[in-house]
Amino acid sequence: MKKQIRHFLFCLFLMIGIFTYAISANASDIPNSEKALVYDDANLLSPSEMNSLTSKLEALNKKHAVNIIIVTTKDTGGKTDMVFADDYYDYNGYDENGAVLLINMNPKGWTISTAGTCIRSFTDYGIQRIGSIITPDLKAGDFNAAFIKFINTADDFLTQAKNGTPYDTNHPYAAKVSVMKIIIAMLLLALAIALIIVRILAFQMNTVRRQQSAKAYEKGMNLTTQSDIYLYSHTTSHKIESSSSGGGSSTHTSSSGRTHGGGGGKF
Repeated sequence: MKKQIRHFLFCLFLMIGIFTYAISANASDIPNSEKALVYDDANLLSPSEMNSLTSKLEALNKKHAVNIIIVTTKDTGGKTDMVFADDYYDYNGYDENGAVLLINMNPKGWTISTAGTCIRSFTDYGIQRIGSIITPDLKAGDFNAAFIKFINTADDFLTQAKNGTPYDTNHPYAAKVSVMKIIIAMLLLALAIALIIVRILAFQMNTVRRQQSAKAYEKGMNLTTQSDIYLYSHTTSHKIESSSSGGGSSTHTSSSGRTHGGGGGKF
């Protein structure tokens, strides 16, 4: 009996040792950021840009009680971008609720991995919407501008989710448009309408035509037959049904056993 117990305890400790080694080996592939909010391993930002972005993220995270972070890299160690982003968040001690924006420069792509309450705040639709907002700046090489837009949009998404209606397929996100752009658009529209009206009035005034005989000015008509024939009328109506179901967030399990949401794309 004692021999069996010793054998069982030996196997148990062996399994624990193997499991611990596997986790530590996996975590060793992830850079140690010491919970930095901006980890620029690809050297895409200047020191002043990093400081400014860090301050913005600190304010954002304090406002919404989450950990939103930005990571750049040129080497994911053979992992997919999503696996790298998941592991980076899990093995660097970030809070339960948060998200990481990963920019990989080889090959060029962006990935957002979400955890905890941020899975609901950033739906599949919402993540792709963020991607469409930051991709033009990423392509242009203006990474600081892309990250500022990410932070501002994340703030909008977290606020909307806190109000109970996360941005999704049934509740699309409309990016903010500056007041000046709206005023310019309205002025251009008014000018176009005015030009159309002037053209119509000018065309209507140009109606005088030279006639070859006086018959065109004769008044009156002789009708030999007059009748009104009403055939029939038939109207068919169809009711158009609409659906407003949301898309939600797809999830997966990371190497640490944690649930994540997320998505990404190329630039």
